[in-house]
Amino acid sequence: MNEDNCIFCKIISKSETASILHEDEEIIIIKDKFPVAEHHILVIPKNHIPNARHLTQNHVNLIEKMNETGLNKMKELNADVQDLASGFNWPPLNTVNHLHQHFISPASSMSLFRKLIFTHKNFYFVNASYLLRRLKK
Repeated sequence: MNEDNCIFCKIISKSETASILHEDEEIIIIKDKFPVAEHHILVIPKNHIPNARHLTQNHVNLIEKMNETGLNKMKELNADVQDLASGFNWPPLNTVNHLHQHFISPASSMSLFRKLIFTHKNFYFVNASYLLRRLKK
């Protein structure tokens, strides 16, 4: 998939609609189109980065900003941040080839199947701390 076909690039350019909760010069936050819990948002960088494997040390500040802004947005939404799943899908099991971070609350309300997908106990959903450690090596 190239940037022309990327749904997130289309949302960023406003050629596709989405429920936008926050936008600044670097990131956009939208409600997930297919939420798995009461609060399910996506934090998306405006610059097209295909997936987490394409990140470099130059992206440390971006990942920190995505994580902080997403957490703050969840707090604004009165989501239970003590019952939160947040992370990035790891290729090849990412569904959209544009980096994005999921924030899901209450995580305990997800179905067993969704818990298997959106948990840090597997190799295909990694949290920001893991990514930052990997990038800072």
